[in-house]
Amino acid sequence: MRDLAGLNINEGGKSVRRPAPTKELVREFEANFAVKLPEEYLVLLKYSNGGGPELDTIQPIDKRDVGPWSINRFYYLDGQKNLSENLWHETAHWRPILGEKAVPFAENGCGDQFFLDLSTSPPCVRLCIHDDQFKIIHIASSFEAFIDGLRLDPDRI
Repeated sequence: MRDLAGLNINEGGKSVRRPAPTKELVREFEANFAVKLPEEYLVLLKYSNGGGPELDTIQPIDKRDVGPWSINRFYYLDGQKNLSENLWHETAHWRPILGEKAVPFAENGCGDQFFLDLSTSPPCVRLCIHDDQFKIIHIASSFEAFIDGLRLDPDRI
């Protein structure tokens, strides 16, 4: 996986100051939702617990006729379980739509959800397009491939 520093994840142009989730908190989250988060995703949470990446745009890896899609912000994981943009809240909210083995980890600013599909091995990344009847599209075959595929938004260059 690429060096995460290159993503320039920030909040309002400043470094994310939220502490990384503890191992205990991660275990509690996983037990509560009966999931196992991929190590690559945990590396991201340890590096930056939430925030918006500067390298924010990805072209779905196997679909050149769709996208590209951009991340507005990654969700964070901490003990305040009922706040929006917290992994606890977003997972509970989106689970009825995405399924029991899905964990949303980011949104695009329009309400569309990037999520880990934990029913695949390795877990793949998909996108739920809420204003297109919750259409699900495949984005990347793994979280690592997703992170490695992020680029600058060509419209912002």
